[in-house]
Amino acid sequence: MTNEQQQLTTLLLNLLPADHTTVGNSTLLERFLAAAQAEGHKPPATEDDFKTAREALVAAGLAVKGKGRGGATARATGAQRPDFALGAPTPPAPAPAATPKPPKPPKPNPHRRSPTPATPRCWPTATPTGARTTPKWAW
Repeated sequence: MTNEQQQLTTLLLNLLPADHTTVGNSTLLERFLAAAQAEGHKPPATEDDFKTAREALVAAGLAVKGKGRGGATARATGAQRPDFALGAPTPPAPAPAATPKPPKPPKPNPHRRSPTPATPRCWPTATPTGARTTPKWAW
């Protein structure tokens, strides 16, 4: 690797976030070309220089390839980027004991007939001796 390629590889490594988050390759390419131009690299850096520097970082274990439509790159520590750790799931906190609710009073039925009818009723009455007399009317 030439001195120019080594400088571009170091430049690309410095553009990768230190917190190991991935950066899309198109965004990283734009930042790489702008940083190379700002440092005054002659001849100007190209997309091929970016790909070469990226592959060199991946081969050295300093960067890892990410997923995505255009690809992504992230800084690695050692041979690989640290992934999230899987732990045992914590059980949910027990819910407080529910107190039983008192039953609701029944709702009045608007379609039920009232206990006192609107029409008069008659019934026979009896005398103390048990003889029946004329019926009595009730309203």
